[in-house]
Amino acid sequence: MIWWSKENIFLPPKYLQDLKSADESSLSFLKNISDAFSLNYSVGNLYDGSLMIDVIRKKMNPQLPYLTPILADEADFAISQEIGVCEDWKVRNAADVIGRIMHRMTSRILVAPEVCRNAHYLETSLSFMNSVMVTGLLAIMPPLGPFRGLFTRLLAFFHKRKLEATIRIVQPVVESRLREIDAHPQANHPDAIQWAIELAGNDPLEREPRRITLNTLQNVWAGSAGPAVSVTQMLYQVLMMPEYLEPLAQEAHQAIQRFGWTDKAMNHMPLIDSFIRECNRMYPLGSITAARTVMDDSFTFHDGLTFPKGTRFAFSIAAIQRDERFVENPDTFDGFRFVSKDGDGPKKHAQSASTVSTTNLVFGYGKHACPGRFYAIRKTKIIFCKLALNYTFKWTKVPKVRPKEFPVEGQFAPNLSQEISFKSL
Repeated sequence: MIWWSKENIFLPPKYLQDLKSADESSLSFLKNISDAFSLNYSVGNLYDGSLMIDVIRKKMNPQLPYLTPILADEADFAISQEIGVCEDWKVRNAADVIGRIMHRMTSRILVAPEVCRNAHYLETSLSFMNSVMVTGLLAIMPPLGPFRGLFTRLLAFFHKRKLEATIRIVQPVVESRLREIDAHPQANHPDAIQWAIELAGNDPLEREPRRITLNTLQNVWAGSAGPAVSVTQMLYQVLMMPEYLEPLAQEAHQAIQRFGWTDKAMNHMPLIDSFIRECNRMYPLGSITAARTVMDDSFTFHDGLTFPKGTRFAFSIAAIQRDERFVENPDTFDGFRFVSKDGDGPKKHAQSASTVSTTNLVFGYGKHACPGRFYAIRKTKIIFCKLALNYTFKWTKVPKVRPKEFPVEGQFAPNLSQEISFKSL
């Protein structure tokens, strides 16, 4: 099957188990994604390195409990800028406003506080991120055969202009941090620029300011779209099924009242966790997951199936997450499907939204399951809770059916034209 102009073999779920033992050097997710979006034309061999992933896995994830209050504070600022106090109904394009709030919040940790509230950075980086998808889509449309590479290289100039404009804003911050850390090794900032410098060590390539900047911006791109889709789909769902809003808001209120905007509060939201997971099951970001490219001379699966070097393969999310063999009543939305009815607090989590399994594939599977999924779920919870606790919202124009998604090459954006009206509580 063709996906982003590349031939991919789609495998049944029995082969997912093989991804758990395969290293990135054998089966590469980054190579697959870089080829799909033709990223090598704009960032070179950046995706051959591991710094982008290591910043998330080794540095950010262990600090998430301490970052939660910072994220909550940034969410307050972002919402105040994008929605504000609404004494009367204020109309907003749902996908756009949530995308902007999420991007601001993501940039607070994955870039730096010096730039995340900079209006020029916000507009420039959003333009850069949008151009990734646009450039990738335009590159695959004409039937150019062997000339596609040349066309894509020319087309990449459009994207690189957006990228370079964003680099000019972020790279001076990276250079300033490098000088600061060289002069004061004890300097510490809780953000991805600091962590990238620490991980780069004395490696002259990874310590190069432009490369750190590119790694930073690629992580922002990867970390913004997915959770923004989740929050938008959650808003659509509670408006379609308003009986869910009260118990979700009540749970959020009780957790925040008891623990404040802390990591502990996030872990005491089993209903919201389940609701996120069910929205992701029914309305995932894409139809394809766990995409890999064979990097060794060959790769042999547990039953003897062998693929040669360069083979691209993936799995279908919908075919698995809506299969009645794996999910009871798979076509019925059950927001509390993943909540255990016994216990209290965290014990009520039967299956959390960030837990990867053979039936929860929105974050991939195996050793290269999305390392940023814990960050993504925290941001999703915080934004949804802030909106549920501080606003009442409604359809600006009530749709007859749930707003249809916008499909692009197996990716599903939430309806991009749907408007929601907000009013402060």
